[in-house]
Amino acid sequence: MSFLKEFLKKIKEQLLAKKEDLENELKAFAEQDPKNKANFSANFPEMGDKVDENAAEVTEYGNLLTLESTLENALQDVNSALDRLEKDKYGICKYCQK
Repeated sequence: MSFLKEFLKKIKEQLLAKKEDLENELKAFAEQDPKNKANFSANFPEMGDKVDENAAEVTEYGNLLTLESTLENALQDVNSALDRLEKDKYGICKYCQK
């Protein structure tokens, strides 16, 4: 199967825009690993010293870890699609090669 160059160009633009959006979302609450740009680490929220604030911090951190994982997985999928585009394998099943 062969796609038109205009279609592939549009797909690449959309993927690059999505990649930028995902990275910006992650950078809003996480630090990017300088050695592995696809890895982020959520920052632990500092809300205060009271016991109820500590519980809220732990809860918020748990939520951030879940969000981080979800966004990282989506970013990995986008990067994988971009890689397949560069290798002229976009649209080809990685399992059956059709």
